[in-house]
Amino acid sequence: MNSTADLLKKGAELLLDYYIEEKPVSESSLLNILLLIKKCTLCNAAEKKNIFPRGNIKSQIMILLDNPAIYNNYPAEEIETIFTKMFNAINIDLNNLYISFLPKCNLQPTEDLNKNCRNLILKEINLLRIKYIISFGKTSANILLNNDFSIEKIRKQNFYEIDNLKIVSTYHPMDYLPENNKSMKIDIWNDVKLFNKILKSENVLRNSHTYSG
Repeated sequence: MNSTADLLKKGAELLLDYYIEEKPVSESSLLNILLLIKKCTLCNAAEKKNIFPRGNIKSQIMILLDNPAIYNNYPAEEIETIFTKMFNAINIDLNNLYISFLPKCNLQPTEDLNKNCRNLILKEINLLRIKYIISFGKTSANILLNNDFSIEKIRKQNFYEIDNLKIVSTYHPMDYLPENNKSMKIDIWNDVKLFNKILKSENVLRNSHTYSG
């Protein structure tokens, strides 16, 4: 028997399918960003599975994650628990933040895919007026920052500021979980605390509506 959450998710997918068939795609709303992601054929993939953003659509704060498809045997529940505990520890409710992913589908990163997904994430950032981003994982950081640096090299610069957008990049929990790398885990925690320091200094946390894609 389907749960209410499953039915709502299915309903949202059907609604997106309807709009794709009946409405032009533009850049004027969040719905159209979702449509751009779902309708994207820029990488000419025969089969792909999109991943959609979720969370507080009024937030100025984005958590940007590597697409789970990058990692084998991705423990989704464990990862969600890690992020919940991590942000709770700095008194931030994940429900108050906007969460997005790169790449936008389950394809493995290539130069063309990175370019296409970077265009999509920049549209998303501009549309929602995001001002602060913390990215977790090399792929999402590389696409966003338009480079191919290691996380170690990216972290040497505490944060990046691009067109008034402040960005902190760190490892993904999947980077330390397989071998329980405690040093890397500490690095992530230090980066989260740095991000929190930036947010506190500019008093940007606020409550608003949420969206779950």
